[in-house]
Amino acid sequence: MSHLYKLVQNTNEKMTGAFGKWYARPVYTGTINLDGIAQLIQRNSTAKKSDAKAVLTEMVEVITDALQASQRVHIDGFGTFKVGMSSKGADEVKKFTIAENLKGVRILFQPETSVDKGSHKRLRPMLQNIQFQNSADLANAKEIEERGKQEEPQP
Repeated sequence: MSHLYKLVQNTNEKMTGAFGKWYARPVYTGTINLDGIAQLIQRNSTAKKSDAKAVLTEMVEVITDALQASQRVHIDGFGTFKVGMSSKGADEVKKFTIAENLKGVRILFQPETSVDKGSHKRLRPMLQNIQFQNSADLANAKEIEERGKQEEPQP
């Protein structure tokens, strides 16, 4: 199955080098949630959906606890999660407070990568065999919607 995209023209006149050019943008056919993932695990293994869901739910809690404890979380074959923060500068160390200077906190994700020995390029195993298809090649929006339903597990 290929990943869908659509072409979008840049209409921002302030971007002189990009104005009027066409760019690929991803098209998403749906979202899979924890239940859907658990159902797919059940379909593809000997684990029951309820067991898979329990493990996945606990995994989210464990990752949350680890991130809040200043740890990075690395999942082999998937990637690494860590906390990122941005703050305003303070004139002196004594004048810095989280309440006044912290602007935001976010979760950062770095997908698993390897380096190709020949080209020295970084490779992302999850994207290595990805193929693309222009959504305009499909008959209509209904076909895109149906494609998303086919890929989602049924309850």
